[in-house]
Amino acid sequence: MLSALLAASIGLSGHEFHLPARPGVDSVHVAGTFNRWSATADPMKLDAQGTRWSLRVPLRPGRHLYKFVLNGREWITDPANAELETDESGNRNSVLFVVEPEHLRPRVGDGRIDPDQLEFRPERPWLSQDRGRLVVRLQTRHGDIQAAAVVTAQGRTPMEPIGQDGFVARWEAAITPAPGLRFELTDGAGTQLFGSGGLGSRTEFPVPDPGPAAADPPVWPAGKVLYQIFPDRFFNADFSTDRADTVPWEAAPSFGNRFGGDLRGIQTQADYLQKLGIDVLYLNPIFASPSNHRYDTTDYFRIDPVLGGDADLASLTRDLERRGIRTLLDGVFNHTATDHFAFQSLVKDGESSRY
Repeated sequence: MLSALLAASIGLSGHEFHLPARPGVDSVHVAGTFNRWSATADPMKLDAQGTRWSLRVPLRPGRHLYKFVLNGREWITDPANAELETDESGNRNSVLFVVEPEHLRPRVGDGRIDPDQLEFRPERPWLSQDRGRLVVRLQTRHGDIQAAAVVTAQGRTPMEPIGQDGFVARWEAAITPAPGLRFELTDGAGTQLFGSGGLGSRTEFPVPDPGPAAADPPVWPAGKVLYQIFPDRFFNADFSTDRADTVPWEAAPSFGNRFGGDLRGIQTQADYLQKLGIDVLYLNPIFASPSNHRYDTTDYFRIDPVLGGDADLASLTRDLERRGIRTLLDGVFNHTATDHFAFQSLVKDGESSRY
């Protein structure tokens, strides 16, 4: 649903960005998906009173993410916009919907279906496998249709709405895998097919062969309570393993500093964890690594000595197992540290490296 702020600023000529002036800020730019996140492409102007930065940016109808860039280095979200989204890198961005006036008018039940917002592609994330079922997702215009269904040679499966924003709606259904599919869209008294040829097409979208069926996921996690711990920041019980750059526990946290939390510290709090009623302890990476977060792993076969090493992990997991608590490790096996032996082989031997 559009916020009042966003709805009031919708128009075909563009969107007016505003930011209150603040001490020490000499320049403000707006960066977003509409200018490839350029920190210099769209400078804002300070009004004559020195109270507000403003800029009108021509934007096509759609969904846009943006931030303000202060003094060329500090990126902030829009304080006047409550619509926020976290991207794949963990960054929070402001969300803006630019919608043509016609798009705001209710259309459900009028028998017309907007072909411009219909979208499906026979690939991820529109198609995915889940325990022998094929999960199908469809996008339509927001507030445009009453119902949708997936049609295959095996039959017709109604789709469920799974979310919407100010621009589009999303639908989903789980079906028996089939080599092809099309959609049935219902609005008012009419029903239309949506196939690979567009709205009104009966031609099926091809469904790629998923290959060998993946093993069913384990059933034991269902209904369980997981408790996640970032080991460096939980409890420091073994000061003998602290690095020289370990900071006092009361110090202000930063991205790269270390507080010395260790596996023995987690074990000393096992009674506390048990009283919480948890079933699974989920640990962020604990393999040997040069960083405090350990997502850049040096050795997957060795627990980081800074955390207490292999012996302390064995002691912790046995203690938790006696309490009925499982231990789950974050493996991150798809990327390494630059000092990982395979990465170093590439640095040294280039294309002749076995890796």
